[in-house]
Amino acid sequence: MEQVVTQIDGAPLGAVSAVEAGPDGKVYFAVAGAEAVDNGLEAALRTELLAHTGTGWVYVYDPADRSVQRVVGGVAGASGLALSPDGRTLYVSDLGNQLCMGAWTLTPRELTAGGKNCQSAFSGLPGYPGALAMEADGTLYISYRWGPQRLAGKRTPDSTLLRGIALRAGQNLQEKLFGLPSDAPCAEAVSTADGSWKRTFIGGSSCTAVCPVGSKVYFGAADSAQVLSARI
Repeated sequence: MEQVVTQIDGAPLGAVSAVEAGPDGKVYFAVAGAEAVDNGLEAALRTELLAHTGTGWVYVYDPADRSVQRVVGGVAGASGLALSPDGRTLYVSDLGNQLCMGAWTLTPRELTAGGKNCQSAFSGLPGYPGALAMEADGTLYISYRWGPQRLAGKRTPDSTLLRGIALRAGQNLQEKLFGLPSDAPCAEAVSTADGSWKRTFIGGSSCTAVCPVGSKVYFGAADSAQVLSARI
């Protein structure tokens, strides 16, 4: 194993949540937020979602000259990445964006979540999106880490107070607040060409990884040491 990126501008990396390679050989990677990685990725994502600090970033690493550039900033919990087949559009799971995913047309400029040149790709999702995967035909697979819950919803005096309590309460309480109901979708497949929803997968388990291969799609389950599969 070789370390290729260990810090950004002298500061250590936060929790790296996703990696995606482009057709040009460049490697995109997401950092969940500015939180320390001491308690792991899941804790960093929960903290970012509850705090709404928007400190997540997506970077691109060029193996040719070993350079790192900022691509998208201001993400409230960057938890998944996928590139369109032509490598021109980047999809990012933004946990704090009201159950939405963002899509960015890649340019040489640094972009900001919610700003010009970015748009909500899919909204009203049944859970908080995590790992993403793209097929050659433009089918995007979206896995869900957690179901929707009111603490991470719109900013209101009540929800802000409850989020503050949850942040101070620590990891055990946070784990109880977040989950995925047994009858909720653990992943979905959508066409990026026309926006039509093609498949829904019910697994009763929060997904941390998704990978379509041939006639099957494989999932990593967050609450067990298992790899699951389903036919497509």
